[in-house]
Amino acid sequence: MASINYGKMTSVIADKLYPFVEVHLVKRERQYKAVIADFMNKNHDILYEVAPYDNIFFTKTDILKFFMALDIKESEVKAITNDCYFAHKPVNPPVVKVPYAQVLVCILMYYLKHKKQKEAEITLLYMAFSGKFYASIFGKYFKTAPPSKYRSTMDYVVNNMLNDRFDLRSKGNLFGAIRSMCISLIEMYGDTLAGHPDDEEIKYFMQQLRDRENTFMNRIFNLYITAWQDKKYLNYESDNLEDGSEFRISDSDATIAARITENALNYMLNNTVSLKICNMFSDANIRPTELRDIIEAIVNDRKNINQLQRVINILICDFMKKNPNKRVGDVDFLGYCLKEQPNTKDEYIIEMQSIIVSWLDDKSPNYRRRKSRKATEISYRKAIKFYITMVIANVANKTR
Repeated sequence: MASINYGKMTSVIADKLYPFVEVHLVKRERQYKAVIADFMNKNHDILYEVAPYDNIFFTKTDILKFFMALDIKESEVKAITNDCYFAHKPVNPPVVKVPYAQVLVCILMYYLKHKKQKEAEITLLYMAFSGKFYASIFGKYFKTAPPSKYRSTMDYVVNNMLNDRFDLRSKGNLFGAIRSMCISLIEMYGDTLAGHPDDEEIKYFMQQLRDRENTFMNRIFNLYITAWQDKKYLNYESDNLEDGSEFRISDSDATIAARITENALNYMLNNTVSLKICNMFSDANIRPTELRDIIEAIVNDRKNINQLQRVINILICDFMKKNPNKRVGDVDFLGYCLKEQPNTKDEYIIEMQSIIVSWLDDKSPNYRRRKSRKATEISYRKAIKFYITMVIANVANKTR
């Protein structure tokens, strides 16, 4: 294939677009920072996960808010950059021709020129998590077997297949890993961008950001898809315990427990709360509709997902440990899980009860008003455990 003849090198972004963006940024910096803060807050839970479980969607609305904050029109940006050497030719990466990305590069240049490291860093992070970068790359790799559906497999990768050479492991979450990448890029290309880069140098910088983000996601994906194909799951009942103790169930039971846990969690996250199950719980202290509302509030709060997964797993593994020849989901399972253990010293049951009580304190005003009565406190806690136990029972027979 013949190479593309781009013609004479240009410096349109530095010469024409940068001065235009600078004027608007100086006037509307507060609004610009507010847009970034809103985007980061909206996606906080995904950003601070320990792995890339979910995509981060950067919509047309996000782009519109970005331009409105700066009082800039996309058409103005396109008109200015029309004379870039690559404006009417194929270019890699294509994002270099996208108006919002071109404006963000100019904002990054502004902060680097004025030695505002923190603002430069957050600007590049915003670009890295935008649609033509993170969302595009994530969607390319995780078309099948999305990690949000197979969380225990991704958890297995993080706990058993990554070492500290992976930023995702050493930094502790997705945000920290991408931030480390952005800092590295600023250190490497900051002087160039703070000077007077030509359009090729700007294109190369944007290509480096996308290529590094792609490499990051590719490394995680390759490990994840291998684990998924090999049916690897995090053994929550042992791997999540800091003190090294474990439930001591067999490896085969551990695999079944992980699968039932994952399926029960997915059921609760992807289905409306069952009023039928709520109606099955008979207790004068809590109405079925109130139980439904509490469960909805728990499930709809993303920060509760890991705790919900933990409660499900404790119920399953505790039963397996003490009933080695019986099946999760049968009558014995229901009877065992729904029996109160008021004086237990079992650290896992205590942990589970503590999680449930924290949910009630957070999500139920009625519980907060009435919990001084011991019988009422027990009723609410039993109701939550009842609902989760019934969900486990309903999915268990389909999970073998």
